[in-house]
Amino acid sequence: MTVYFEDQKYIVENDLFEIFSFHSDFRKAMIEFENQIADLWEIFVRGEEADFKGNVFKNLLRTYVREKNVEL
Repeated sequence: MTVYFEDQKYIVENDLFEIFSFHSDFRKAMIEFENQIADLWEIFVRGEEADFKGNVFKNLLRTYVREKNVEL
């Protein structure tokens, strides 16, 4: 993950998963980024993506992202 500030916005990106987010508020940029990771997790780890590319992506997610149950 790379984070930088440009044009009055925080930019958060991850080349491996090809996702990014940006916002003038750092916390909101991170929340959007985390939501994208969560969406990918739901699709590729919990979902039924059966093709080869989906399985490769699923394994990458499992390697680099951990699921954690949090009580709110």
